[in-house]
Amino acid sequence: MGKIKIGVLFTICFVVMGLLSINAAYAGYGGSQGGSAGGDSTVPTISNINAAVSAEEATITWTTNESSISWVVYGTTTAYGLEVKTTSYITSHSSILPNLTPSTIYHYSVKSKDSAGNIGSYVDQTLTTLAEGEVEIPVFEKPISEMTIPEFQAKIAEISAAVKKLQTQLLAQLKGGIPNIANCTITSFTRNLKQGDIGDDIKCLQIILNSSTDTQVATIGVGSPGRETTYFGLLTKAAVIKFQEKYASEVLASWGLTKGTGLVGSTTRAKLNALLGK
Repeated sequence: MGKIKIGVLFTICFVVMGLLSINAAYAGYGGSQGGSAGGDSTVPTISNINAAVSAEEATITWTTNESSISWVVYGTTTAYGLEVKTTSYITSHSSILPNLTPSTIYHYSVKSKDSAGNIGSYVDQTLTTLAEGEVEIPVFEKPISEMTIPEFQAKIAEISAAVKKLQTQLLAQLKGGIPNIANCTITSFTRNLKQGDIGDDIKCLQIILNSSTDTQVATIGVGSPGRETTYFGLLTKAAVIKFQEKYASEVLASWGLTKGTGLVGSTTRAKLNALLGK
């Protein structure tokens, strides 16, 4: 009898231990899928939404009160249909809506999801793209002293983009796309040019380089449009390199080069003369 009771006792212990193990397994399974009681169930708060628009794109910026990944749904109606996403868990967000139509009203909504899977969204917003050629002048919505570093950096980027567009428009309005072309006192480029050279052909070189924002000698100050000089300095050399790489197939390819040299040789002069109309 004693042996039988001990055996029964062992059996009961094994059954109880098995039940406890099954219960623990189910408890663990439920926690990994649905979160335990008292877990994070608060959605991210979205605020400080701002839209910087141009004719063909818009930059949406916003902040969240906790690190989140985010996305923007947008379209010409509240059905949206288009979407851009971010993949980093951050609190200061920025997304570009590309390939928009000028002079068009767009609807958009911002959504953010924290690491616990809680999704917050902001009510429908609207923006209107600019007309073709129109440039929006950025404004500071609050004092710089109250801006976060990401907000300040985003505003500087807006201002820089606006300045570049205005420069492009100004240059396009000038004769042949080349500013002050009448101020070129030479009829053609007849000599090779390099850093340290001086002459009226250097000034004409700078005028042509300044005809495009991607080859400008300078945007402000000496060497900028309207303030060209007769001296071939470091800024002019850097601009010549950009010019040579822009027209690489005409200027560099015959020499087997892919990088500009900053030396105005025969093929560079040929391209300059073509732009000069000679």
